[in-house]
Amino acid sequence: SGIGIVFFDELDKKIIPSYGSSGINYNAALLAELLTMLEGSIITDNSGKTLFDSSYTLFIGLGSFDVVREKKQKEASKKLIGFEAKSPLSDYDHYNDISLDDIIELGASYEFVGRFTLFANYRKLATEHILEIIDTIIAELSEALQVKIMLSEQMKAFLLREANGNFGCRRIR
Repeated sequence: SGIGIVFFDELDKKIIPSYGSSGINYNAALLAELLTMLEGSIITDNSGKTLFDSSYTLFIGLGSFDVVREKKQKEASKKLIGFEAKSPLSDYDHYNDISLDDIIELGASYEFVGRFTLFANYRKLATEHILEIIDTIIAELSEALQVKIMLSEQMKAFLLREANGNFGCRRIR
């Protein structure tokens, strides 16, 4: 038995129920199989030889959970009435926290969510970190193209805004 790390990217998309033509929720079936692995299962072949032992495996799940964020935004907008009410988009922050209850309401089971011992929301990047990333990208491009690249203050301000948008720093590249 070895030690390993399993990374589930876009786990949020597998939590949302997805029904086939026969009425089976395929994502629930997948989560049930994943739950077996998360619990530390040993998978063997017909001869009894161990193929996979997840007892010493770290499981990491990642997702943007935009469905939860959009739902919270819609719920907040229902409370707005009158001419003076502000648009829900003007106050909406993509970086608002989501809770374990939100994930369970989305479709995950208590057992599945409970197997993840740490839960963290992502945060906006600090300005100084974004500027470091921009400087690194500019240096890489300058070296690759063999030219000196300089950014205007307006472009830096634009990149700073984009870096804390829905797509994060990937957008500024």
